[in-house]
Amino acid sequence: MVDLNDGSKHSPRLVDTRMHPSRTSPTLSDIARSANVSKSTVSRVLNGKSVVNSATRQTVLETMKMLGYSPNISAQSLASGRSLTVGVLTQKIGSPFYDAILQGVIEGLRDTAYCPLFADGQWEAEAARKAVQTLLGRQVDGLILLGCDLGEEAMTALCDQVPVMVVARKVIGLEHHCVAVDNREAAREAVEHLISFGHRRIATIT
Repeated sequence: MVDLNDGSKHSPRLVDTRMHPSRTSPTLSDIARSANVSKSTVSRVLNGKSVVNSATRQTVLETMKMLGYSPNISAQSLASGRSLTVGVLTQKIGSPFYDAILQGVIEGLRDTAYCPLFADGQWEAEAARKAVQTLLGRQVDGLILLGCDLGEEAMTALCDQVPVMVVARKVIGLEHHCVAVDNREAAREAVEHLISFGHRRIATIT
C-alpha cells in the first residue's frame, strides 16, 4: 500500500500497489516492517538456509502474499550462487513405478526453496547423457537420478561436479550416493514369510 497524501485537506489515500504493476514491487524491508520482524528473518524464510520458527515463518509468508511479493529467482540465484533447482532424471515419465518416486520428490521439496526440473532418460545411455547435460546446463544445484544407464565412470565424474543421489540402482564406489532396494533379498523374505504360514504353491506376478 502507498500513501498518496499530497498535503491537501483530504485524508491520505492508500493505494494497493498490487493493482498497479508499474509501481515498485515490495522489498524485503517492506515485508519485514509489515510482519514486525527483521530483514534477515525475511531473507531466511526466502532462502530456506536456516530454521525459522513456524509461527514467524507463516507470518512472513502471509505478509508476502498480502503485499503481492514475488521473489526474483534470477536475482536470488545470482546473489547466492545457487539456482534453487534440483535436476531429476527419470527413465519413463508416466510409469507407475517412477511416477510414485517423482511424487515423493515433489512432496519432499514442497516446503523448501527448491523446485524440481524433470528430464526423461528413456532407458537409453545416450538419451540419459543428453538429459543430464541439459540439467547441468540449467545450473541445477543437485541431481536425483532414477535408475540411469550411465556407466560407473560417468557417474563418478558426475558426482565430482554436483551433489548426486542415485535411486533404484547401486553404483560400485558410490554406495553412499545410492538409495536402492535389494530385490533378491526382498523376494527371499517374502517367500519365507509365505512358507511360514504353510503356503507351498507360490506364484509371482511382475
